[in-house]
Amino acid sequence: MVEAGLRSHLVTARHAAGLLIERKGMLVLTGYALPENGSGHVFYDLAMQGVGTLGAATACDLAEHDVAAVTVSPGFTRTEAILVAFGDNPLPPGSDSVEHVGRVLTALWNDPASNERSGHTVTTADLARHYRITEPGDIPA
Repeated sequence: MVEAGLRSHLVTARHAAGLLIERKGMLVLTGYALPENGSGHVFYDLAMQGVGTLGAATACDLAEHDVAAVTVSPGFTRTEAILVAFGDNPLPPGSDSVEHVGRVLTALWNDPASNERSGHTVTTADLARHYRITEPGDIPA
């Protein structure tokens, strides 16, 4: 978890920094908004909380270059691996398709005010509500 989940974000952010500065871009990291008492899995919690901390620190380090760093917590996403793992079992309510997460990230990227989120961890559910993006078949809020 720490090697793949945290270190990979750190190495990617480090190598992307020059390009982000050149293009005044936005770094989007995938972390996890931990519940108050964590999930009960120490290495998962450490890796995901570390990604949020990396996002906040990167936002501070690159702010003078007009670069934003936002950590996005996608929640339970119906990836191909998840669908295979669940098989015929029902998926948890509130899970998101990968397409839904992609639409939310696209809206964040295209939002001229997205830099206001720099340094914060936001959930795709909160972003979806903000941008009024729903899964196909959902009833709009």
